[in-house]
Amino acid sequence: EFGREVERVKLREPKVAYVSNVTGEWITAGEATDAQYWVRHLRQTVRFSEGMGALLKQADSILLEIGPGKTLCGLARRHKDAGEARISLASLPEARQHLAPASESVAATTLQTLGRLWLAGVEINWQGYNKQERRRRVPLPTYPFERQRYWIEAQGRSAKKPASTPVAGRHKEIADWFYVPGWKQSVSPRSIGNGALRVDAGTAWLILLDEYGLGESVARRVEEAGQNVVRVKRGALFEQLDEDLYAVDPSAPGDYQTLLHDIQQRGKKIGKIMHLWSVTGATQNFDPAQAQESGFYSLLSLAQALGEQRFTDAALTSDEADAIDIAVVSDQMQEVTGEDLLYPEKATLLGACGAIPKEYPNINCRSIDVTLPQNGGTTEHLAGQLVAEIMTKSLEEAVAYRGDIRWVQSFERVRLEAGAVEPPALLREGGVYLITGGTGGIGLTLAHYLAETVRARLVLLARTPFPAREEWDVWLETHQADDDLSVKIRKLQAIEETGAEALVLSADVSDEAGMRAALEEARQRFGQFDGVIHAAGIPPRTLMQRTTPEMAAQVFAPKVEGTRILSRLLSDDRLDFMVLCSSHRSFLPDAGTADYSGANAFLDAFARRQNRTDGNLCISINWDGWLEVGMSGLSQTAGGDAPSPANDESVRPGILPHEGVVAFSRILGSTLPQVAVAALDLPAVINYNRTFTAATYWKNLNEATPS
Repeated sequence: EFGREVERVKLREPKVAYVSNVTGEWITAGEATDAQYWVRHLRQTVRFSEGMGALLKQADSILLEIGPGKTLCGLARRHKDAGEARISLASLPEARQHLAPASESVAATTLQTLGRLWLAGVEINWQGYNKQERRRRVPLPTYPFERQRYWIEAQGRSAKKPASTPVAGRHKEIADWFYVPGWKQSVSPRSIGNGALRVDAGTAWLILLDEYGLGESVARRVEEAGQNVVRVKRGALFEQLDEDLYAVDPSAPGDYQTLLHDIQQRGKKIGKIMHLWSVTGATQNFDPAQAQESGFYSLLSLAQALGEQRFTDAALTSDEADAIDIAVVSDQMQEVTGEDLLYPEKATLLGACGAIPKEYPNINCRSIDVTLPQNGGTTEHLAGQLVAEIMTKSLEEAVAYRGDIRWVQSFERVRLEAGAVEPPALLREGGVYLITGGTGGIGLTLAHYLAETVRARLVLLARTPFPAREEWDVWLETHQADDDLSVKIRKLQAIEETGAEALVLSADVSDEAGMRAALEEARQRFGQFDGVIHAAGIPPRTLMQRTTPEMAAQVFAPKVEGTRILSRLLSDDRLDFMVLCSSHRSFLPDAGTADYSGANAFLDAFARRQNRTDGNLCISINWDGWLEVGMSGLSQTAGGDAPSPANDESVRPGILPHEGVVAFSRILGSTLPQVAVAALDLPAVINYNRTFTAATYWKNLNEATPS
């Protein structure tokens, strides 16, 4: 084995030679592999020092220890004739696994040694090394991987920024990072003669009818212009009721596929879709589950059916003539004038509306929120507004009509300066604060802030079980320092060192029975709650085409159902505040975020309604991505808040933990129901985001691909 192992490595100069570590004499390759030679000399005195001295007399020789361990390498380095420049390498790790780190496997050690031999000028017989395996040639850099940074420093301020940079740079002062959503009046297409109904004999309108006659008014207007209309009603099962009238079960995704397949088989092509199943009118019997079913889940199934039936195949050529326009009409979903009656459960459909154009080529989708006519008024005028709206090209994803006025959503910057008193007056010394998602990155960061400022008594709620307090020391001793749970334990220990108390409980925030038990345990120890930070959430998972209703329900559960459960179970605690950790995704949906964006849109609407009806302060914070922690964090590290030097601070999006703490403190000092936090200019980011759709992606890809 000794001989065969050494034959795999041959020195250029001098040739391979062997010294017996038993006799200290030069031996031949034949003797080195002769078992009888070793038997004859096995019982003689080991003259290792003399043998090593003979080897060290050879200039530029490399010492390679054959066999497990590094004992001989260590002895060689201690020899009186060994210089600091002498290369001494081991071929194998320790034979006893408990003595060697997990990273020092046999394969890893052998490869590392071969690499260092090659670097030193040794010619490696790679054919012999790889003869038992199939290998593919992979080009590698011509320098060794020594983990040294060779960063090209950014040019000075005068350097021209890339054309793709959407904004000028980060605002230097955190006071400029806050934006408040609102609505501003916009010109209605109908009022300036735009949005005229154009007849296309090759296409048809698909209208999902509401129960209040608005959809029927739209259908009549379109038919009077000579355009074909296919009507769809909500039903218990799929059924064709007439030539162009169908019934569909909103909760059955297969019904939408059957509907579009039947329309296609009849030679019809859909050009416009008006979805009115979220128009419910003012009702005392509002059903949140039905609102989700007729809103988000209906849109999800419709988009999947369009993708399945390949209605958008021609759109891959970016031919706008083949585009499908979807108008999703709702009522009592958006707070525009301050007097609107809100049903937050409808807001989840905004996630699907925003994600559809990002995922499906040449499908345009926008949300239109309306108010139905009161006191027996007709829907004809409103129907004309909707027709003009869908006939007009627009980058605005959310609009609203209140009477004759068209409104569009906007974000206005508001400066939130450092308060005269820190911490904010809302925080109580020794107050009891519940943080859901309390062992996550954002939850632990805000928990540490509360501990430092008011020595809070913290109830940190985690969905997954957490080790008991008496098990922390054992865990830290038996696990790596960078283990995710070890990092969290050390952060909790740092919280306790401030003088605060932390109680970690395990419960699913969307499980009402489990939450009731957890809150009761917390009250028995600390008493009533003074405030809540709802930071629990599940990140987005996949594109709409692959999203099942069950998958979307899992993403909705902590933010939608969990928020409602918290509101019910804490209604008697007289909270000073309830903070809902929302996201930019609520108004900036992206591909693969339909359910997550919808869940955050619900938080925004819930906070606005709660402030009007409950009287307690409820704040929805639309966070930009948190760096180093949180769902979009670059790394889950236990390190400090210093940014990586590789980041360009002038254009880096996202916020660091210490910046998030400052923003949180300033928002608590206000009474705003919804605040967006962004280091970059938010309106510019929104406009930049609107230019990216699935169609533009494919167009850019085709232009960049050589023919």
